[in-house]
Amino acid sequence: NPYIEIGIIEPQELKALLEGAAGPSIKVLDASLPAPGSSQRPFTAFIEKHIAGAQFFDIEAASDHANPLP
Repeated sequence: NPYIEIGIIEPQELKALLEGAAGPSIKVLDASLPAPGSSQRPFTAFIEKHIAGAQFFDIEAASDHANPLP
């Protein structure tokens, strides 16, 4: 599947991969951000709803806040 090479796949493809033989070696990171204007914290949203087995990735903590690019 060519989408796997760039890291973007459909939900059904992810489900099939996680349920297949490669499942234990696949790591899913949730780096979701809240919608603009939302006061919800990303970790709170993660706790409330995420892909089973996914790990929280705090993209804000890993980002370069000194860089003017978004």
